[in-house]
Amino acid sequence: MNKKIKFLISFLSLFLTFITLIRVLEYRYKYSSLYFKISSFRNIASKKTKCIAKSGSIVNYLNKEKLKTLIIVLDGFPSNEMVNSYYEKNSNFHNYMIKDNFYHYGKSIINSSSFSLAYLLSKLEPESNCTYPFNIGSENTNFLLASISFSDQNSICRKYLPFKLNPSIRSLKRFIRKNYMLKIKKDYSYQNYESNFDEWCYLNKKKFINLALDKIRKESKNRKNETYIIHEMQAKRFNKEKFNTLDKDYLKNVEILRRELLENEHIDLIIVMSDHGLRKTNIKNILDKKNNKLDKFTDDDHYSYFIYLISKNKNSKIVSDLKNLITDQKDFKKRYYLNDYNYPKEIKLDNKFEF
Repeated sequence: MNKKIKFLISFLSLFLTFITLIRVLEYRYKYSSLYFKISSFRNIASKKTKCIAKSGSIVNYLNKEKLKTLIIVLDGFPSNEMVNSYYEKNSNFHNYMIKDNFYHYGKSIINSSSFSLAYLLSKLEPESNCTYPFNIGSENTNFLLASISFSDQNSICRKYLPFKLNPSIRSLKRFIRKNYMLKIKKDYSYQNYESNFDEWCYLNKKKFINLALDKIRKESKNRKNETYIIHEMQAKRFNKEKFNTLDKDYLKNVEILRRELLENEHIDLIIVMSDHGLRKTNIKNILDKKNNKLDKFTDDDHYSYFIYLISKNKNSKIVSDLKNLITDQKDFKKRYYLNDYNYPKEIKLDNKFEF
């Protein structure tokens, strides 16, 4: 074979390998189920991202006003309106919180945390490929609690979730499923990581609360604009007994955070919110049958969310401004779900569907 042809083949092979690697890394950056911030390079890259919080969104307001904020996400935790439907009882957490704080109940447009929170916090729609928590336009994000799904390199309990080969393999599988439409058997081995966590690595544990308080107190002295996030994942495994316990523990520890941080002026605002419903129903059963008629309970079960605004003064300008943003934001007249390729797909609903 001619040397030039050999060289050309080698060059093309190297070029194609490089292009494929770049695409995989890009996909790892955008769509990995872990959504981890893993390097300083990513910090720099994220500042140049197209994912900018839209005007009139919560994150845009926090950036503009240079606020120090704590966002507590109770992943899948039921709204006040849904608690009785799930557990035939009232919620101590909601009963207490509603009395003195602004409360809003609404519907998201997708039942996936990373895309739903990008929409609820920054008005970034699923087609934008912008995902929570590190790609929603927040200027300074400090992710406080590591979990099996989200983490920063400096998150509390991060050491219990070491990076191994499995996450990268999963990202490659997702890349192949999305770009080449090949269904590959899902690998749920990452769920075993949770057994690595100490029992205190959750919002309902006092040790975590104390560590989070210490970190915020130290850092808030030198920072004018910071968004701290605690993302609590236990709601996905609620039964009635578990709910009763966490319902009381969440109330107790959120109240500790409010008292220590707001009254001592370490932060300006606490936002407590969910991202979607408990998802007890299997929405894909409806879609697989090509019946896109979502009944009210299924819609609530997958897309409902709530949000509380907590400040030192409930009549403050911050609460008033955000209240107007939240209540003026009409629910987007669409619904999405993650298809078999783990990519947002719009549900084609009939004209009679009540949003």
